[in-house]
Amino acid sequence: MNVEETRSRPYRAYSSDLGSLYLRSDGIKVLDLIVSELKSNAEIGPKFSNRYLEVLIEKCLLRLLKVEERDIEIKSQEELDSLLTVLSSQAVDWRIIAPIENLNLGVAELEIGVVKFLNFDNAAKSRMVGEFRLSENETGLRTMVDEELDSLLNVVCAEVAVSAVDGTRAEEIGTEMIETALDVLRFYQLSSLVPHPFFAKNYFGIKGNLHRDMTSFLMFEDYTNIKSCACSHHARGPMRPFTIAQNELKGMVTDNLHVVSDILMKSEKSRTNFERDLVAAIHFCSLSLREGSIAEMFVSSVIALEALMLDEHEAITDNLAERVALIVGKDLDERKWLFAEMKRLYQIRSSIVHSGNTDIRLSDLLFLQKQIVYRCIVNLLGLFQAEGIFNTSRLAEYIRDRKFR
Repeated sequence: MNVEETRSRPYRAYSSDLGSLYLRSDGIKVLDLIVSELKSNAEIGPKFSNRYLEVLIEKCLLRLLKVEERDIEIKSQEELDSLLTVLSSQAVDWRIIAPIENLNLGVAELEIGVVKFLNFDNAAKSRMVGEFRLSENETGLRTMVDEELDSLLNVVCAEVAVSAVDGTRAEEIGTEMIETALDVLRFYQLSSLVPHPFFAKNYFGIKGNLHRDMTSFLMFEDYTNIKSCACSHHARGPMRPFTIAQNELKGMVTDNLHVVSDILMKSEKSRTNFERDLVAAIHFCSLSLREGSIAEMFVSSVIALEALMLDEHEAITDNLAERVALIVGKDLDERKWLFAEMKRLYQIRSSIVHSGNTDIRLSDLLFLQKQIVYRCIVNLLGLFQAEGIFNTSRLAEYIRDRKFR
């Protein structure tokens, strides 16, 4: 598909062995509307990528171009029936394997929800090759699999199984699952952040996310067909590797890693509102480690607290400060101090957002990230399990009760 500009208005040109088709603005709107409606369908949307659906509609239109006017009604119905048959296709299983850059794993495996992180070694390669149902005469495909898997040896990889009809959709689902698991690992970095003279960040991600280079996901459809999908992203600022060994893992488990992992085992639709808020807060914590400036990192850290601890129409500053103090503080004196500190930190956030202030002390950012945001979310993960907190209103009730203890 080519999207081109004319002197008057844009059009899309579609060409294939079936012919050529040009859509003006009205036609483009109709096509986009059809795709949007299909994507919003609970049965269809999760299985297909936008592009795959566009191609299906394009092919229908191209086939109808050659139909005589007297046959258009019958042929249109035939095309619709054919399209509905394709849309009812069952999703197939895909295995997504993504190399992770800048992450050292000092344990054999680490599972976060449905995503497994592992040091890809010869044993992992043998296990995976053994799962492929390849016949002896498929030597070319077998060689390709060997070469692709050899390129991953001694690299930390993320592995996840997904269901989709087309490869692009499988990549989208797999990427989202892996990135969410990486968000969790980045969140647990907050407990070990230290000041650095050059403010280098412990940042890791899917290979290609760190630098402006291209990489490939390894995607296996039903363990028989290997495919590659390229992606390219980047992050700003100097970066150091992050290591997860036994001591780091022990600390993560102590800080309720199992609670987060259990939440991520559920589909997004089956999570409670508070579980969704927890995942969103962890995402903003992860984002706060990847922003380009201290001011941006500061704002993302505060957003993590807001996403988790406030309803949409609540007053912010005092409620947020009070809830932080009561969740993190161990005694009355510490709670009073945390209440005052959180109000001060929120004023800094307001000066960034409303006045463009960029003169933010690194010590304030680290205090916000490590002592406020991290401890708050870890404690809430414990309360979520112990107290049955399933939404922000229930959290507000818990806070009100705690004030009088």
